[in-house]
Amino acid sequence: MENQINTGPFYGRINAVILFFLYFCLLGFVFYGFSVIFPQMVKTMGWNRGHAALPHSLRGLMVGILAPLVSYSINKIGSKKTFLIGLSTSLVSLILLGTITTTLWHWTIIWGVAMPIGFAFAGQMNVQTTTLFWFNKNRATAMGFVMSGAALAGFLASPVLTWLMKQTHNWQTGWLACAGIVIISIIALHWLENKPADIGQFPDGIDPKTDKKTGKDSENLQLTHRTSENWELRDAIQTRVIWLDILLVVALLMSLYLLLVHGVFHLTDIGYTKMNAASVISAMLMGGVFSRLPMGFAGDRIEPRWILTLAFLIMLPAMMIIWKAPGFTLLIVAGFSFGFGFGTVITINPILLGNYFGPDAFPSINGFIQPVSIPFAAVVPFSAGYIKEYYGNYDFAFIFIGCLLGLGLLASALMVPPVKAKIKLSESKNFLS
Repeated sequence: MENQINTGPFYGRINAVILFFLYFCLLGFVFYGFSVIFPQMVKTMGWNRGHAALPHSLRGLMVGILAPLVSYSINKIGSKKTFLIGLSTSLVSLILLGTITTTLWHWTIIWGVAMPIGFAFAGQMNVQTTTLFWFNKNRATAMGFVMSGAALAGFLASPVLTWLMKQTHNWQTGWLACAGIVIISIIALHWLENKPADIGQFPDGIDPKTDKKTGKDSENLQLTHRTSENWELRDAIQTRVIWLDILLVVALLMSLYLLLVHGVFHLTDIGYTKMNAASVISAMLMGGVFSRLPMGFAGDRIEPRWILTLAFLIMLPAMMIIWKAPGFTLLIVAGFSFGFGFGTVITINPILLGNYFGPDAFPSINGFIQPVSIPFAAVVPFSAGYIKEYYGNYDFAFIFIGCLLGLGLLASALMVPPVKAKIKLSESKNFLS
């Protein structure tokens, strides 16, 4: 079938809907739902915040460590089977969280060791890679649509899970509800296809050389820089872009982890209600809903690094407002703004890497970036918890994160398209001759 051309409707659109839903379930409802279930767990069980947040740091670290294995799995057995590994592990973990978890070590093993397998294998890398396989000319627009799934789910998860736990008077119900969502995602996975070539199609449903609708060379229709070759990882890591991207990702993840793990704690500590705090998190996720599709559309027309720069310009003041919390209305605006910027970055950053280094190189490059960047971000949950226990507030944590967002702003502006070293050498020789 791989060598036969399929003239039927372009399956990438169906694939995009399935990827949207997969991202909606695990990285949306479950991951963002954590931000309201976790505080209830800590309060009910009487755990120390620093100790209880340590498994979330371990979770992030494990996801980073597993990234190269996920990259290998995608290349070896395909996206679909890789998703199945992650979703199955997540389902078992969530059921255990909602039934047998009664001690801190239970929580540590399940959330810190088992659940990361789910987040890694069925998470962002797999979703983004599969999207890049199916789209080229409309790559950023498709990515914006797919990535909006998690933001929409997160917007719904915060108030829904808060209400559900209030009605049932226990936090276990929240995890069991998440398990139900994952079951539905496993069913939806049945219709996912790995690559266009697997069913005799091309990215975007267009011949790789000619856009049959216009009769023009499709590469000439691109409005942004896109490499014509797939880079090797060893060449990519020699460029400045990769290391600037690591700095950008560290700043992004550290800011997100601070808000998701300690945002509700911070706001309730200074006098806001649980529902007020959950509403701010919900507004943050709604900002992500509104950003991803339009910013993805823009990413096919404007160089991604400028969109990333704008996103950090939005997130930095938003983070400072959430820290000082001058009023509920401003908090909602700041939450929405931060979410808008965050949603923009996680949509556009993989587009930039795919454009600069090629879609086939993306899993390997991402598999390198995550293990390097995530360990730095993983220190936020437990360190911020200990900062609160020691100083009585989160001030130092917010100041540090604000400085990192400033560095992320600078890094995004400097991420110009790379040129291979051997190409530079050849050009120099030609010039001298």
